[in-house]
Amino acid sequence: DISERPLADSGEAFFAASGTNLTRLYFHDLYMVSGGKESRLFINGEAFDLPILKGTETTGANSLAVWDEYTHNSGKHIVVVGGDFNNPDSANMNCLISHNKGKSWQTPNIPPHGYRSCVEYLSKSNLVACGLTGVDYSIDGGKNWKWISKTGFHTCQFAKFGTFWWVIMGELRSCIGRGEDRET
Repeated sequence: DISERPLADSGEAFFAASGTNLTRLYFHDLYMVSGGKESRLFINGEAFDLPILKGTETTGANSLAVWDEYTHNSGKHIVVVGGDFNNPDSANMNCLISHNKGKSWQTPNIPPHGYRSCVEYLSKSNLVACGLTGVDYSIDGGKNWKWISKTGFHTCQFAKFGTFWWVIMGELRSCIGRGEDRET
């Protein structure tokens, strides 16, 4: 019943993030993140507060990536990125990691370098995040991030059996790999 679903709070928003603020898993689970004055994770209509930077219209969660999407125990590993769009160099509370479907959250030892608008799993351990100030890469499930490019990208997508694509200012920019390299 849709009347039982949580409503957006005043000042809470769903940023476009090229659609990476929502994902559907295993044909039934829907995950979404919101930002702004409030920032929450929604799983199938249930809302959970996110301990990410929030409080103004330009802060909060922007994107999420979920691993285990094709198993019956789907959605266990979640990485959320965001920060403050108006302060793109700040890494303050811009990334969260959960290994129990959002029941608890950790912050990275070394976070992504600044505001990030997109995050994507390449494998269970390898992630990439991009934003206005560049691209970061993690090889340990998001615990530590390395700033690998100062070129800003708005979104990225790893096609399961295709290529890794980056988008900047509406232009398809580059690819870095083949989908057959992706771990399952």
